[in-house]
Amino acid sequence: MSKNLSKLLGRKGVADSLFDKFGKLNAENNSLAQDQLDHLANEFLIGSANTYGSVTFYDFLKEDNKNKKVYVCNGTACECSGSQEKVNSQLLKHFSAEQIGHMCCLGRCHENGAFHFNGNNFSAKSDAEISDIISGKELKGDDHFFVNNTGACVLTGKELTIDAFKAGLEKIIKNGSKSTIEEIKTSNLRGRGGAGFPMGFKLESCKNVDDDLKFIICNADEGDPGAYSDRYLLEKQPLLVLFGMMVSGFVTGSEWGLLYIRAEYPDSVFVIDKYIQLLSKEGLLGNEILGSSFNFNFKIIKAQGAYICGEETSFTKPNLSHPSHAPLTPLSHPFEANFAAGLRMSQCLRMSSCACPSARVDLAFFFGGLARRGIDSLSSSSSTSSPSSSSSSK
Repeated sequence: MSKNLSKLLGRKGVADSLFDKFGKLNAENNSLAQDQLDHLANEFLIGSANTYGSVTFYDFLKEDNKNKKVYVCNGTACECSGSQEKVNSQLLKHFSAEQIGHMCCLGRCHENGAFHFNGNNFSAKSDAEISDIISGKELKGDDHFFVNNTGACVLTGKELTIDAFKAGLEKIIKNGSKSTIEEIKTSNLRGRGGAGFPMGFKLESCKNVDDDLKFIICNADEGDPGAYSDRYLLEKQPLLVLFGMMVSGFVTGSEWGLLYIRAEYPDSVFVIDKYIQLLSKEGLLGNEILGSSFNFNFKIIKAQGAYICGEETSFTKPNLSHPSHAPLTPLSHPFEANFAAGLRMSQCLRMSSCACPSARVDLAFFFGGLARRGIDSLSSSSSTSSPSSSSSSK
């Protein structure tokens, strides 16, 4: 994709992107007509081949999903449990085979029997349960899981209150960006993935980039079997995730926080949106937050089904409405990539000059906890700063 095409796709800004329009039009009948694609191509001054190529890349935008009424989870955990064949046969009593589609994964790995209906996820194994759900008697898709921890609570601690959020943000603004970054570096907070990338170094690198357009991006597009930790944090610890992103925005000079949340997690989208509205109501979003020069806003980007979007150089591309593929990176420059900076392509080095740092949901969560409690809460325990211990910290 050319830089010129990227600018055309994003020239209307974050609030009015082509990818968003794909999703909204698709919600009407689970597919996009050719005349709609042609209209969007004319509106964004791009070729019809570009709109068609993007739409046919994403699972939920494809013509195959037209007129689907219910979706059965075909994730590895559900399939291995042996529950999905029974769920599918029971759904056939209420829908035709053409009305039943598939999604992967709904994050119900601990319950199985998962399916998506009318914008909600459910776990049901009996015909009676499914009948109640389809008829509207059972409207809530609440799931039940066991939560525990070894040692001090990290992921499973008490939910952050709005008052604590405000107090923490006031402290960060008072301390200033330089002092806050030094505190993060001292804590040795690192990414929860295999690379263990230092968060302080990533934020400082972004801060030092001479660019007036920067974004903080939260990657909430998990899809590996049994990996529903992101969903738990988004739904049970939303304010800490949002707080971590806002502090990242403050120290780097970013004014937008983008949350790329998979469409298979409708509850996560709902909960995060609810708390964004709460922050706005409390005057903690927008311009000149808490009487300072800090400006910040959030935007939720609802994914449309693409497993590759879990990879960071791919999940940024939907903001520019490109098909989400990972770029081929020369071996001589292993850390160089083209990142979609929400409005345009921005050349950056992932290690030394990033105009749009991204992080997994759990890293944003840990960072929110660090910024709220101070470095002693994390730096005193190597288990919270080491990616090798992530499984024991959940």
